[in-house]
Amino acid sequence: MKYTFKRHDEISLRDFVRQTQQQYAALDALLKDTIPTEEVLAYVEGILATGRPCRNMPDALFWGYDEPETMPGDCRVPYYYMPTYLNTAFLMQAYRRMPVQIGERIPYFIDRLQRAMVACSGRGFMGHRYEKDDFAEGLLIFSSVRTKDFIRTHGDVVPEVFARAYYAAIRSVERDVYDVPRYLRRIENSWESNNLDAYRTILARENQGRRTLFVYGSLMKRGYNHDRFMSDAHYIGDALIAGFELYDLGPFPGIKHAAVQEEEPVARGRRRRRKSLPPMVRGELYDVSEKAYADICELESNGTLYQSETVRASLGLTESGGGDWTPAEVFVYLGSVEG
Repeated sequence: MKYTFKRHDEISLRDFVRQTQQQYAALDALLKDTIPTEEVLAYVEGILATGRPCRNMPDALFWGYDEPETMPGDCRVPYYYMPTYLNTAFLMQAYRRMPVQIGERIPYFIDRLQRAMVACSGRGFMGHRYEKDDFAEGLLIFSSVRTKDFIRTHGDVVPEVFARAYYAAIRSVERDVYDVPRYLRRIENSWESNNLDAYRTILARENQGRRTLFVYGSLMKRGYNHDRFMSDAHYIGDALIAGFELYDLGPFPGIKHAAVQEEEPVARGRRRRRKSLPPMVRGELYDVSEKAYADICELESNGTLYQSETVRASLGLTESGGGDWTPAEVFVYLGSVEG
């Protein structure tokens, strides 16, 4: 397999399509492990030799077929960003497969990979005018190489801007899959296609053997159970969950659903008071393995002392209740807190 990427003096959509198809085929062959090592290394060298920065991001590397300033707006994503996504995904998978060989033969590889990842982060993986169809296609590319796993296992080479953008993109997908009626209402009168099947494929790839867990007690960073049970967990961020109250149970804490507050009737002629925010619990959000989750279930006596539930966890500790959120599991205390 030879690297055939080439920029032409004259714009040719036929060549753009052909070359993009070849990139997809190369990535697929790499994922199936059908390319000999020497050919993979030569292909990687070809990719790195043809990356270029752009005027607005001089420290990044792109593989567009033309300069973005000269391309029509609706061509930049399929023929500027998608080729960049495909080549970056190839570099990530090649490094996962043969880090030693790449390090010995291509000493500048990490620098170029990081610059490529920075390039991919520029639009938050969104499409032309931030449409979600291109967004789904881009995430299908990166989920094929299990990018969340790459961030966890190769975090020392992944730029923070890339990790942050990718996790935000996955959370967006999780929100749409978690609340399908809301998603369908949103796209009903828009140009956006129904991407639920693509989103489910993305999550099946990225969350294989993993769960998102909200912790609020001894499993937090400074808790006495953190090192024992969270050693392979990936910290996502500080978070809040609404509608719960935290109780000090002595040796350990517990949360329970807060009582629903009924609104008092408002006399005629008087303004209704602004609705108060529900009780919230602060904690930390992690991506954990199924094995770690099973161990934590045993620790929490899941089903008897605590019960795992899926909740909406808001990131950024904004008590307004809005902003970025993601579905997560949390252990709710089943015992009595009276007295």
